[in-house]
Amino acid sequence: MKNWGGRIVLMAVIAVLAQGCVSTDRFSAASQEIENQDQVIQKLEVDRKQLQDENTKLRNLNDMAQLELDRLRKKSNTTDELVTLRQQLAALKKRYEGLGDMVKVEQRADGIALTVAGQVLFTPGSEVVSKRGRTVLQQIAERINESDNNIRVGGHTDNSPLRRVKDRYPRGNLQLSGARALNVADFLVKTCGVSRPRVSFAGFGSEQPVAANDTDTGRLANRRVEIVILNQR
Repeated sequence: MKNWGGRIVLMAVIAVLAQGCVSTDRFSAASQEIENQDQVIQKLEVDRKQLQDENTKLRNLNDMAQLELDRLRKKSNTTDELVTLRQQLAALKKRYEGLGDMVKVEQRADGIALTVAGQVLFTPGSEVVSKRGRTVLQQIAERINESDNNIRVGGHTDNSPLRRVKDRYPRGNLQLSGARALNVADFLVKTCGVSRPRVSFAGFGSEQPVAANDTDTGRLANRRVEIVILNQR
């Protein structure tokens, strides 16, 4: 009986040990499976991050391409506008040609400037438009009335102090240039039929010379009236 009891105990121990071996194998296999899955998940996460970075780069490249496309479109529109503006200015300049040597025609950024010498429009020291000046202004007005561009009349003088007429113009050349610009603008409106809302005027005195004031020729050039046919906006 003693021997049978020992054998039973031994067999039980062997069975328990056998069961333990099987559980250990299963645990090891499950652990390995979990580890493999973790590695797969980590790789997928790395791939996802790479795809996300590439997608961000592609979006940035697309945004940059769109900005460049917009810039090129704006540049093209600006170029077209400049071409149209040059064509308009050339047409205006051609319209005012043929006024004779008494009127200088010049194309500027803001429009076409018609410069008339002061001695053509006025007698020395006077703001009253002379007979010859009225004839010239009427010729200019004929062309002005062919369009609806606004007009700016500017009076200019040299820097010589007023002597004979200083009592009439106590503020000097600035006052004289303003009076001359006003009278030219008034003549264009009242006599030549230029619409009043289109016309503005200003006196600049000797502040905007086109030549040096240290010679008779330079002072003569600075005594002038500029009628600017402004670009349309």
